[in-house]
This record gives sequence, C-alpha cells and structure tokens, in this order.
Amino acid sequence: MKSKKNKNATRALTSNYNSNFANPKKNPHKPQSESFGFFWESKNHKPQGFLMSKRAQEEMVGFVLIVVIVVIIAVIFLGISLRKPGTTASQKSEEVNSFLSSISYYTTDCEIDVSYPRTIGDLVRDCKDNKQCVDNRLACEALEFTLKAIISNSTYVVSDDSSTIYYKLSVYYGLNEESGKLINTISKTSRNAQIGECSGAKVYNIKSFGEETEENNIHMKFEVCYVRG
Repeated sequence: MKSKKNKNATRALTSNYNSNFANPKKNPHKPQSESFGFFWESKNHKPQGFLMSKRAQEEMVGFVLIVVIVVIIAVIFLGISLRKPGTTASQKSEEVNSFLSSISYYTTDCEIDVSYPRTIGDLVRDCKDNKQCVDNRLACEALEFTLKAIISNSTYVVSDDSSTIYYKLSVYYGLNEESGKLINTISKTSRNAQIGECSGAKVYNIKSFGEETEENNIHMKFEVCYVRG
C-alpha cells in the first residue's frame, strides 16, 4: 500500500513538472528562458532620449557643414570680384595739381581792350563774362584752343603704347560740371576706353578761381587714367 502511494506521488510530480516546463504556454509563471530573453532585449534596447540626442548631434553637424560650404563659396566669389578690372575710385594727385597751377599762368595770344596778353587764369574769368579778344575771337574760343595746344604738347601722351589711357579737362562754374560748362570738354582716349571708366589708376585735381560765392566760383578740372603698374 505504501509502495502504491509513492508511485502516485512520483506520477504527480512528473505531471506537474511537465505542465510547468514542458508546456510553458499553460504555465502562469514566466520560464527562465523567457526571463533571460527579456534581460537581453532590455540590455540592447536604446532609450528614446539617447536616440533623440544622437539625432540632434547629426543635425548640428549637418548645419555646421552647410555654414562652412556657404562661407567657402562667398570667399571664392569675393576673390573673383576683387580680381575683376573695374572702375577705380579717383584720387587727388599733386602732379595734376602742379600741372593746373602752371598752365593757369600761361600767357595766351588773346588781348582784351588792347591790354597785355591774357593768361589762362584771366581767360577763364573773361570766358565766364562773355568777353572778346581784340581780334574778335570769343574769350571762350581762345581759352579752349590754347588749352588743347598745351595738353597736346605736354607729357600726357595718350596712345596704345603709352601709360596714359585717357585724359579729360573741363572748365565750369558753380557746383555742377555739366550744367556750368564754359568750354567743350577736352579729352583723348586709347585702347577703346570710355572717358570716366578707368580700369587702371584714376587721378584728378581741381584748380579753382575764387569768386565771392560758390555758385559763381570757376573750376578747372583735369582727370587722368593710367595703366595700372
């Protein structure tokens, strides 16, 4: 009888074991293998905050790369624009100032009222006052003719082989060079250059013949464009 009870106990333990481990679906408790699997999955699972941080770093790196590329392109375009020949800013020149001061004392062949021959400086004022020479030439005509002759025989030689690209001389009064023009602009150019558009070094200066007011002040302006050395 006792042997029969032991056999029944052994059979019950075996059945209980099979129901718990051999058939895990019917077991209300998680088997050891499933617990280990969960542990492995949790260990390799990245938290959401970590993924967000990594994405933010990647976006920051991309933004920095874009900024660097834009800066490089801007520097390249700046270098190209600086190398391009263009109209340069004018600079006052002492050489031009000395030239204007010298020619203002040049004696012309124009006499007014049978007086002594007039200088360029005198003719500038006579031209504004619409005076005439004793040979019936207008003072402005005599002024323009004389200035052309002086510049043609000066060191400002304009040719394709010279260092001077163009020159321009104007005589005017008041504040506006065009509206106050007293004589035709005297100019010469080479190398198909346009007057006023200097791709080299542009220098100028102005000789003023003082009057009581700036509106009546007379100016002689000389502008020269040289080949850039």
